[in-house]
Amino acid sequence: MRFHLLAAILLLAVLPLSAHRIGKLPDWANTAIQKAEASPTPGDADRWVLFDRTEFAYVGDGEIRTHRFRVVKVLTDRGTDAATFVLRGLGGGASKVKKLKGWNLRPDGELDKLDSDDVIAIEKVGDSTGVDNSRLTGATLDRVVKGSYVVFESLQSFRDPMGPSGIAGVMETDPIFRWEFATAKQEGWFTNLSKVRVVMDLRHFQPWTTSLKVVPNQEASVDLIPAIPKNEQQVPWFWNAMPRIQVRFLDPALHDSPDLSAWDGTASWMENSFAAHTQPLGLPSVVAGHDRAGLKAISSWMSRELIYKQVYLTPERGFTPLDAAEVVRRRYGDCKDLTSCFIAAASKAGFKAYPVLARIVEGRIEDDEPVFPGAFNHVIAAVRLEGSLGLPSEVVTSDGRYLLVDPTARLTPLGYLPEAHRGRRVMICAGQKAIWVSIPDSTIEPRSLKTNLEASVEANGTLSGTVTIEEIGDANGLRTAALNRTSKGLRDYLLDSVLVIPSDGQFEILKHSDPLDVSKPFTLEMTFIHPRGVVLSQTEMDLDPLGVFRVLPGVIQPHDQARKYPVVVEGGGLKEVHALIQFPKPIQPFLLDKTLDGPFRHLTWSAKADSKGSGSLVSLSLATQWKSASFEFGRQEQGVAAWAKLRKDSRTFLDDALAFKIIR
Repeated sequence: MRFHLLAAILLLAVLPLSAHRIGKLPDWANTAIQKAEASPTPGDADRWVLFDRTEFAYVGDGEIRTHRFRVVKVLTDRGTDAATFVLRGLGGGASKVKKLKGWNLRPDGELDKLDSDDVIAIEKVGDSTGVDNSRLTGATLDRVVKGSYVVFESLQSFRDPMGPSGIAGVMETDPIFRWEFATAKQEGWFTNLSKVRVVMDLRHFQPWTTSLKVVPNQEASVDLIPAIPKNEQQVPWFWNAMPRIQVRFLDPALHDSPDLSAWDGTASWMENSFAAHTQPLGLPSVVAGHDRAGLKAISSWMSRELIYKQVYLTPERGFTPLDAAEVVRRRYGDCKDLTSCFIAAASKAGFKAYPVLARIVEGRIEDDEPVFPGAFNHVIAAVRLEGSLGLPSEVVTSDGRYLLVDPTARLTPLGYLPEAHRGRRVMICAGQKAIWVSIPDSTIEPRSLKTNLEASVEANGTLSGTVTIEEIGDANGLRTAALNRTSKGLRDYLLDSVLVIPSDGQFEILKHSDPLDVSKPFTLEMTFIHPRGVVLSQTEMDLDPLGVFRVLPGVIQPHDQARKYPVVVEGGGLKEVHALIQFPKPIQPFLLDKTLDGPFRHLTWSAKADSKGSGSLVSLSLATQWKSASFEFGRQEQGVAAWAKLRKDSRTFLDDALAFKIIR
């Protein structure tokens, strides 16, 4: 008997600590830990996701129940934020947390638990008006330390007016040992789901993983998922590059949400939804005729009188707008609300307008995009035209000619779309069908920033003068800053984005034009004094870049790191700088002219000095324009090399262009 007791003690002494303490966790977590611990631990991670499983079960009447299982091992002291588990998108009464449990198994064997009573709702308020009503729901485990096993299990229900669908991302900032996804139909005593069809769409798993296993429309699993690459810049949008799974439950019994079997179903639902809230509406003090001037009057009034405020899509509202009259009464709204107002006003003026679903900022709708309402994050308008009005944002479709209008873009003149729509695809919801349009570059408002500098240099190197800026298309955000910021805020913005001078210098804004007058460029004038604007030596004078000559791009990744993401750059507007500077001594530019042209940017430079008497009047001209470029998977390192060359050439250019030789 003593021998058996001694043997048991010795056995426990040589077993890994995890082997005799994980029994305190749920069986599914215990199994996941044992499988993962048989593999090598990632050496460069703060946390290791040992297991992550998501189950989407449809229970009928548009309701989805999401069951989540998650096990994380904390590898370093920096990884203890794994203690917090967050459920996103649970704002409003249409979504409920039915269960949320957590376990923290510490390396000393102690166990901390939490259950649904510890769940908290976190309301995020976007501004002082409180119109941003997005919410997070989550919980945090106590005393999580290095070596802890952090385990969560959650069950939530969700009913979306856009139809029963859901999405699950795959990659995280931490490596994952095992990731699983499954769908199901969960029938009750009085629920027959035999006619419900499940569709599971997989996107962008290659080349991130080679271990994907799929049972079509039922389940998927992946092993050894790498972490999302860190410290890489100039990357594609997640939507267009990172793996995810989307699931749709096609329920013929649903009549209040879109038919998710085809895009026509979404378009028809959107058209009907907006029609119910866009009765013809005359705007106060606006006489809008059935012509180009009438549409311009509507757009002008909305730009001056209505404010865009981002009200996130709650489950109750989905893409359903407010009544147009209510938007006018409130004097603000989000994209669907302002589009509702525009459609109603256009109808009063004799035009037929429709909602248009778009995706901006966060990626582009792809040509083979599967049906999924969550693909869109923006709503604009399309005005049906019998003949051309001569406006750039007119597009000809299979259904005729339409004028595209973004009612949220109050600083973009009617007839153009803002830069966020460049290269995107939109879906016009008209005639009970989906009409797809690829946005031509010609519809995008031109962007340019012209900076004129007139200055003089004192004998001690102090540089002082006047800077005048002309901005077209909110190219540098100056028009937006002038509209939305205080005087101090605008000053700070200019010092950060346009003119860089030290804290002991002087800077004053003299005047600027009306930012809401989109019929002409936005102009701004300021004066400055830079006490060290020119560095003097016995043979040279070197001009400080002042921010206006900023051409050196940032680092896109550590030099010793292999590239994981594609290298992607989106083109930009033209930026020009013209400077006329009086120097106190006769000088000669080192670099009279230069052209740099590569895959990412085109740059031209010219310099000329007119020396008279004891000084020189120097004229400098710089023009730069970023190009759209993409080095996709398999060509990333070529993109990294091209970017490194861009930085090297830019640094050499700056050293030469802003240096002047003193003529004896």
